[in-house]
Amino acid sequence: MLLTNACTAHSRRLRRSQVRVHARGVIFIWEIVVFTKKNFKEQRIELGRLRTKFQYETKYLVEYLSFTSDLTEKKNQQLSDQIFSDSESDPEAEAILQQLFEKEKDALLSYYHNSGIVLVYTVFESVLSDLCNEVKEFTGAGFSNNCLSGGNLIGKSKLYLELVSELPFDLIQGEWARIGQFQNLRNIIVHQNSCFVGSQQSVDKQKHRVSNNFHAIKISEVYQRFYILDDALVVEFVDLIKRFISKVIDYLESVDFLIEHKESNVNLECVPF
Repeated sequence: MLLTNACTAHSRRLRRSQVRVHARGVIFIWEIVVFTKKNFKEQRIELGRLRTKFQYETKYLVEYLSFTSDLTEKKNQQLSDQIFSDSESDPEAEAILQQLFEKEKDALLSYYHNSGIVLVYTVFESVLSDLCNEVKEFTGAGFSNNCLSGGNLIGKSKLYLELVSELPFDLIQGEWARIGQFQNLRNIIVHQNSCFVGSQQSVDKQKHRVSNNFHAIKISEVYQRFYILDDALVVEFVDLIKRFISKVIDYLESVDFLIEHKESNVNLECVPF
């Protein structure tokens, strides 16, 4: 599928009805402005720099998460040793100490893995926005992903790429559905401190959604919250965004955009002869 630039003065009011497919398979977005084809040329965008940047970002992200995991395990062992020492010195408190250990151990591990989910989400949000900016600059589009109303930055970035490049949804449909589930999980972590809040009906609905989408998550009925106790979900999320971004970049680099050719006008008054 070949695509275009949106270079009109009214491109902020873009609608899907403004997308037209021509006989040669070149898609362009137009409104009011009339142009001749000689003013445009087909070009493909190069995203190698952004692809490499993302590869290193995810590489260092995984290494950072692994490093933090090692520190968490060491801290967990220190906590275990301290609890054991205290239970020996106060045998009557052993049951209480064991209960505290289980709670603190789950919380400690979960804090690390929760922050990992949030961090991966942030990296994904950033690189997707960078892709939109690259496409905007390359095509000379008169609007950005931030111009689109409603939704979050990731949703607006996806919509932007669909509008300016006709990114086919079926290409990313599988990954997008799972990303939505991780997004919901991230929102509960960030906005609700990993707790289930609201009415009983709302709490039950949140628990059901989390347990169905993420079987490895431990749900505490006592504290009305959840715990992520291993890094499997974080690793899955990293692999998920890598597949998604790779598919999007591969597609964008295969697109022939119609780019407006602007000739430079020389000011003859500045010529010294």
